[in-house]
Amino acid sequence: MLTSYLAIYARWIVGGVFLLAGVAKARDRDEFASTIELFRLLPRRGSTLAAPLIIGLELILGTSLLIGVGVEWTALAAVMLFGLFAFSLLVYLFRRSIVHCGCFGPYFHYQIIVKSLGRTISLMVFVLVFSRFY
Repeated sequence: MLTSYLAIYARWIVGGVFLLAGVAKARDRDEFASTIELFRLLPRRGSTLAAPLIIGLELILGTSLLIGVGVEWTALAAVMLFGLFAFSLLVYLFRRSIVHCGCFGPYFHYQIIVKSLGRTISLMVFVLVFSRFY
């Protein structure tokens, strides 16, 4: 019983994070596309196309997790998206470049450090926990 409640709270936390991040990035989509470009994982045009795709995914996943619709598939998509974010942060850490991660758009300017990677992996673990006990 307790694990079910913890799974629901974890789902809400991750859903809220996705929704907050998506809304924040949507407010300045061009800046987010520029941030993606700074990671140098995609060509310029790819960054421009990836920005609205990532924003849309975050908004859809966040909403779905908060209301509890399609949780199994949403959890899978969330783990994949957090995996993509973790990979991007890890590559950037190895390059030893300094830039803000763009995790929450223009509102929070976190520099990419090991803590950013830890935060992303922690959210991924939350998803794995709630998908296991949901």
